[in-house]
Amino acid sequence: MMVYNERKRQTFEFFVMRQWVEVPVYAASVGMYPIRSSYRYLKKLHRYNYLRRGRDFRGHIVYSLYPRGARWLLRDLKIQM
Repeated sequence: MMVYNERKRQTFEFFVMRQWVEVPVYAASVGMYPIRSSYRYLKKLHRYNYLRRGRDFRGHIVYSLYPRGARWLLRDLKIQM
């Protein structure tokens, strides 16, 4: 079971080292199942302006980290240090 904001921290740490990522790739990498739940979660983070949303050349939905999400991660990591 995840503690408060642990999934958000895990998500932002995943996107820090990547550009644009498809949702199934994200879900498999962080172990979020069922995969369809990750679509909803990433869309929620997009609505809060933590992630950018776009489409790749095949028309698949892809996400990348927005500066607001990076700031949240930096602030969260400083609190834990």
